[in-house]
Amino acid sequence: MRKDNTAVVPKANTSKYGLKSFVHDGPRIWNSLPNEMRKIVNYGEFRRLIRNWYGPSCNCSICR
Repeated sequence: MRKDNTAVVPKANTSKYGLKSFVHDGPRIWNSLPNEMRKIVNYGEFRRLIRNWYGPSCNCSICR
């Protein structure tokens, strides 16, 4: 199955500043969303669904 609307996860050069950055985690989390959620264009609907979504936990410094 081909996934639509995926983001490119950039290669991290270091684990301290690369893997723990939003530039790396943002696309990774976006790609882990169900395809139906990534296709939503209405912000209110997306916000409602994302609040109830139990996907992979984010390990970024903002969410810890």
